Amino acid sequence: EIPTKGGSGGGGEGLAKKVRGIFKDTAFWHAVVNTDESGRAQVKFTLPDNLTTWQAETIGLTRDTKLGVAYNEFVTRKDLMLVPLRPRFVVPGDIFNVGAKIFNQSKDGQKLRVRFESATLSLMDDSAGKNITINSGDTDTVYFKVQAPSQIEAGQHEFLLSAKTNNLEDSVIQYLPITPNNTYEVTATANYTVDKISKEYVFLPENVVK
Repeated sequence: EIPTKGGSGGGGEGLAKKVRGIFKDTAFWHAVVNTDESGRAQVKFTLPDNLTTWQAETIGLTRDTKLGVAYNEFVTRKDLMLVPLRPRFVVPGDIFNVGAKIFNQSKDGQKLRVRFESATLSLMDDSAGKNITINSGDTDTVYFKVQAPSQIEAGQHEFLLSAKTNNLEDSVIQYLPITPNNTYEVTATANYTVDKISKEYVFLPENVVK
């Protein structure tokens, strides 16, 4: 069986309080599964944190090379689902918005508290939490203005977005790769002298990657 991500969807009861941060395009792969005498086999695996439609593909092969293929789909979803909106990477010093697109798939309207948390990204908004109300079946988006500190020039930034009510919640961990600001600049100088030795000094600005 090869469950792979198929399309939009949303998570089971086991994800109700879990912080989601493990996302994969392929949930499980097993090359060889031997059946019993009745031709049946069972495999067990843990799904990643994607809230989506999964497709399971099963290929059967007998010793005399008879072949069969079967497909099955299932959906992982939650009543309250948060989808992060973020850039693919950041440059030190960047100022940008991080968004939380929230889907209320419950039967009731929900009053939510949406929060942004990060140990490395600097929040530029007045508050790390915002209150919104979403009707049943509706979607809303909340943005937080943040800055990537100039002194952190390598690695990645980690941040968490969460949306919570009294009974429902969804929290997602995300990672932003850091790309150094390596924009190259060439400067040429020229001079003429009759002296046997000439000294020239070049001073680099403090805000450049030397």
